[in-house]
Amino acid sequence: KYQPVIKRVAESGWQPVTGARCSPAKIQIERFGLPASGPVYFTAYNDTTVFQTGILSIDPLVLKVPAKATFTELLSGKSLVRQGEGWPLSLQPGEVMVVEVRRP
Repeated sequence: KYQPVIKRVAESGWQPVTGARCSPAKIQIERFGLPASGPVYFTAYNDTTVFQTGILSIDPLVLKVPAKATFTELLSGKSLVRQGEGWPLSLQPGEVMVVEVRRP
């Protein structure tokens, strides 16, 4: 279950400029992939000891995400639906999410 996702994300290449953030900042975000070469992936990690919820928002000056782009959490297969300024995330302590952003 995990190994194919880890391989896909790693092969897309870690990006030092995330172009995204999560509020609250207790959920850590990293980005993998370049929009010009395929899907972009965000990993979200709750390194606290309590359940965390937050909103993933993307900086349009760094990443231009079309309105019809799809956001899918790869480990569960669930689609994320935009709410207001971003996409809601919920993570248990120590949990990781992998969000794939696909352009239409």
